[in-house]
Amino acid sequence: MNSRLEKYKGFCTEEYLMGPNSLQLLNEMMNKVSIKENSRILDLGAGKKNFFEEKILPFLKKDGLAIIAMPGLKKELSDNYPDLMVKWFEEDYDELNKFHCRKWWLELLDNYEEYEIVEEFDLDCFYEAWEDWFNCGHEFGKKDKEFFMKGLGEYLSFIGLVIKKK
Repeated sequence: MNSRLEKYKGFCTEEYLMGPNSLQLLNEMMNKVSIKENSRILDLGAGKKNFFEEKILPFLKKDGLAIIAMPGLKKELSDNYPDLMVKWFEEDYDELNKFHCRKWWLELLDNYEEYEIVEEFDLDCFYEAWEDWFNCGHEFGKKDKEFFMKGLGEYLSFIGLVIKKK
């Protein structure tokens, strides 16, 4: 854990974490994306695409950035989900169908003329973020670790996108 994250290590507990350590994701995004001084930053945590599309994007100023880290897939599975993923999602296909690869998101976002994607990447801290979750003591973290030990991590990714309003 690097020095920026070290001071938040006490929050990597079952009381605070609800999934992979979002501070790991935030730290990597802050290291990869240059943010101007006095910028406004809003951390939404989890959200739905239409909320972001309807309530956040319209308020970006010209040249404003939306910096997004989200869970996704390493490659699109096109409804051909491995049994392991179906079990992990407890056969909730509505939720499972929300997971897509970076290419899928790029093609979707390419339809918006008023925005452009200025950076896109898979986050390198994937396993570190999950390890913090596995080790925090939360019962769901323990369950997720069992799925990762069976190979779930081969399918998942964290996707980083930086979107700029033209």
